[in-house]
Amino acid sequence: MIGVILWSDEVDRQAVIWCEDQGDLAFLDDASSLSEGKPFFAVGDVVRFDLYVEANLRRAHNATILEDDTAQTQTAPQRLDTSQASAKIIPFRPVPETPTTPNKRNVQGA
Repeated sequence: MIGVILWSDEVDRQAVIWCEDQGDLAFLDDASSLSEGKPFFAVGDVVRFDLYVEANLRRAHNATILEDDTAQTQTAPQRLDTSQASAKIIPFRPVPETPTTPNKRNVQGA
């Protein structure tokens, strides 16, 4: 399963995850499976994990962060800036009203 960390507590090494199946949120408290040297998950991290249900509570374990290949080669502003090079911007010019232009009203006459 893939999900996004919505809340995390680094001290207790717990997290709440939104799941891709849009079902109930999953609770991660399997701190023993994480390396002690690694930082715990932060809000917004995209993770892959195994899911099981225990006493009507969805639990995640074996969670790992999914890395984005482009994140290592480009900064966020560089990724966002690529769309501007391909876009053709057409300026908006208002049409001046002339005496021959009919007065536009809504259905109510206002």
